[in-house]
Amino acid sequence: MTEVYASNPGFHRATGDFPDPGSVTPEQVASSVAAELAHPAAEVLPARDDADGSLVGLAVTLAEHPDPADPFPWTGLLMVHGSRHRSGLGREIAGLNEERLRARGQDGVRLAVLDSNPGAPAFWRSLGRDRAP
Repeated sequence: MTEVYASNPGFHRATGDFPDPGSVTPEQVASSVAAELAHPAAEVLPARDDADGSLVGLAVTLAEHPDPADPFPWTGLLMVHGSRHRSGLGREIAGLNEERLRARGQDGVRLAVLDSNPGAPAFWRSLGRDRAP
């Protein structure tokens, strides 16, 4: 998982999550993932390459929002290994995640996109998804 995180220094520069985006450590990734999983409805879903089983991406979802008035699950992070950007893998991971949520009876999903990450809205719009203002 560290390799996937480390292969995305531009994302980490945008988020400020890691002090040195060019040198992401396993401990930092473990801490970040643990923080995600601190919420009981959170899931970290690994994406593996069919050919060799290597980790090539991940999605972090929140099966239910903490606000009971919001009935939708959230995708808070979709990350693809930097070497696999623009390969269709992000589209595939997003689609599989949406299928999984539909199988649970969900009819929508919200996207959490940081304003400091301009590539994310473009990616989601390319899939026909958009976020509310």
